[in-house]
Amino acid sequence: SLEQIELEAMSLIQLRSVQRVWEEHEQRASAFAEQGDYRAAEIELKDLLQSDPGLSQARRLLGSVYLRLGDGATAEKEIRRAMQLGAGDAQLTLDLAEALLQQGRFSDALELLDIDSAPPEERAALLGMRGRALAGQGQLDEARAAFAEAIDIDPSDRIAGLGLAQLALLADDADTAAQTADRFLTLYPEDTDLMLLRAEIFRRQGKPEAALEQFAGVLARESANLRALIGQATVLVGLQRFDEAQEDLDRVERIRPGIVITSYLRGVMAFYGRDWETAAQHLDRVLSVQPNHPQSLLLMGIVSYARNDLQIAEEHLSRFMMGLPDNAQAAKVLAATRLKMRKPDEAVAVLEPFAGAGDPQIMALLGSAYLLAGDQVQGQDWLSRAVETAPDVAALRTQLALTLIAGGHMGEAINELESAVDLGQDVLQADVLLVLALLKEGQYD
Repeated sequence: SLEQIELEAMSLIQLRSVQRVWEEHEQRASAFAEQGDYRAAEIELKDLLQSDPGLSQARRLLGSVYLRLGDGATAEKEIRRAMQLGAGDAQLTLDLAEALLQQGRFSDALELLDIDSAPPEERAALLGMRGRALAGQGQLDEARAAFAEAIDIDPSDRIAGLGLAQLALLADDADTAAQTADRFLTLYPEDTDLMLLRAEIFRRQGKPEAALEQFAGVLARESANLRALIGQATVLVGLQRFDEAQEDLDRVERIRPGIVITSYLRGVMAFYGRDWETAAQHLDRVLSVQPNHPQSLLLMGIVSYARNDLQIAEEHLSRFMMGLPDNAQAAKVLAATRLKMRKPDEAVAVLEPFAGAGDPQIMALLGSAYLLAGDQVQGQDWLSRAVETAPDVAALRTQLALTLIAGGHMGEAINELESAVDLGQDVLQADVLLVLALLKEGQYD
């Protein structure tokens, strides 16, 4: 009937209208994603999916947006829903693998990557992702082999190139990492991951300004890129440009509150400012989430020593040294802590492995430890070595003079104290001791 035809025509018009609205949402979301405004893209796609939850393409795009935001768990959820709605191809499999890798689920990612049954044109990308999963499990040789096989198949494979550069950086071979990253940046000059890796390589090479330039390049394209913001803040903290770093960390907090690295960097800034209370608060927050975070354990140990919380200092520094026993800085603070706690034998035990390093601070600490333990000869010997190694440090000469006074060698003590005072380093103890020693010797003038 004519009425039925009119109804069908109206339904078709409405359907096309709805389709246009969907297409407009998707186009806007895609444009936002290309501009790096992932939060705006997320809002567009969520609005679209509220009107029709069954749009597989929108879910797929939303999954890729969450991948760029580093939210692997939510990305996985959206990608799997897209697959349930009928979407499915090699790229979607790679996206799902990326979501699993972001969550640290390396075994799950390896199970997903079916390389043997993949067509030849897909093998290189799958091998690259396999390499990343193997690297995540600590199987670095196997990862390197997977990346190399991918490059043999496709010399321009971005994932494998990125992986090889990352492995070189992990092996402290920054030059090889730089060469590999630069080669692939010529192929993919606007690739965010490669740009971020290049920035990190510059940072490791001691080229902070070049690193900042790379981070700025990423942020010019993706203003909400968390890795770029955190990387830039890390470099700025190292340069002690704290106001700029604070701005980046505030932006990170607005985008995604509660990221642990922001607490660590705020703790470092407070540490530089000698604000021990604030530093301890931020570092406590890090350690509550990552109890064995090495840098936080070390800083918390130093902060606790400065606050005279000796038990806490000893605990954190001991835990740090269990993982990194060759760290001389930690050994020195731990020994100083144990000296304050009247544990000279334990201080000697932590210092002895470093005794041959030629470090005057270690020599002086060993001298103090032996003296506290009652070994006058060893104590004086190590302090003498410290003074010979660093003759221009007034505090060391003063400490040696104390041992000489205790041993009854007043003339030698006066010589050391006069040298300490002449250095002009305003060590008040040296002046006072020199006056007392001269008085004791009857040299009143």
